Formats: sequence, C-alpha cells, structure tokens
Amino acid sequence: MKTFKCLLCGKIYTQQSVPDSCEECGADVTDFEVVEIEGFKTSGKWPPIANDLIYFPVSNSFGVVSSITTGANPLINLKALIYDYRGETGNLDIQQPASISATISNENKIPDSLYLILREALIEKNLKLNYYSGKVEYSPVRLASGSHYYFINDKLALEGATDDGLSSGIHSQRFAQGNYFQDALKIKIADKILANVRSNVQKHSVSGVY
Repeated sequence: MKTFKCLLCGKIYTQQSVPDSCEECGADVTDFEVVEIEGFKTSGKWPPIANDLIYFPVSNSFGVVSSITTGANPLINLKALIYDYRGETGNLDIQQPASISATISNENKIPDSLYLILREALIEKNLKLNYYSGKVEYSPVRLASGSHYYFINDKLALEGATDDGLSSGIHSQRFAQGNYFQDALKIKIADKILANVRSNVQKHSVSGVY
C-alpha cells in the first residue's frame, strides 16, 4: 500500500496505485504525489518508556512519552499530545508538552489501523512527528513555480514572495528551512511559530487547534 496526497486540496488516499481522480476537488491523476511515511515508534512495553507513542482509548488521543510518575495516581508526562486524530472535527488539537492521568496496565498494543489514521491526519495538515525531539512539527510542501507564499523575515514579520521553482536560491533555502507558508492554515501556523520564537521556544514546534 502507498499513500498519495492530492496537491490541490490535500486529501489523502492510501491504496495500491495512484487515484484516477480526487473525490474532493476533481483533480486528475497528474495532481497527486506519493508521500513517504516514517513508521511510528513504540517499545510495546507497559509502562511505556521515553519516546514511545501510546494511545489513550478513552480520550481517542495519542501521546509521545516523556516520563511516567508511578504510584496511587499514575501520571504520564508527554512531549506531545494529539487529540481528534480521526478528523471528527476537521482539526487536530495538539498540546506540547502535556500530562495525562492513566491507569497502568499491560495494554499497549495499538492496531495498525489506528497508526494509519494518525499518519494520514498529520499529512493532511502538513505536520509530522519528529522522533528526535518528540514534537509535532510543521512539514512544508513546496508550490509550483510562480506561486505565491509567505515567509518570516529578519524582522520577525510575515512577508510575501513568489517562488521561482529553482532547486537553489533564496526560495529553495526558505523551503528547506521550513520558512515557507502558502495558505490560510499555514499562515496560522506561521503566526504560532512567531509567537513561539518570541518566547524562545523552538520555532518549528506547534501547539493549538489546526
């Protein structure tokens, strides 16, 4: 199975071959790209260990473990907590960091189907889970030559530019650095990034509802 993303509307398809068309926007077979997906990491142990991705059935959420406080009222400290991964609200609610109360048990086997839903939800929002930092980060998609996008300039303000589509130069550099935002959702993320930068937080870490 492969994962394909519509370049026009962002809808995700997981199937054997590229879709003939997009059921959301009508894009044809030439308007899809193959998305490479990194497998999620978990030790399968309970209690989980640092950097494990775990699932909370009651709240329908995923978390990346930072540490666990054991005792009468166990508390799992998380580097990132992702709500609404099923897309029931059309949004992803991401909290970084977070803590959640949990009953310690030996049930830590997550069905592959749930991983797939989470992966697709992140891809649809141009987000990714960075296992080195344990954070959910913005993962930009570069537009075609002649397209308009926004970037954060040296005065920590959003500024517009037109991409030349070249593999080198200032536009390519901005894209490689993640300083590349092309629609209302991404501009919203940029605003959050700016707020984080001003608070001396890692610029690619995002929190909130998207």
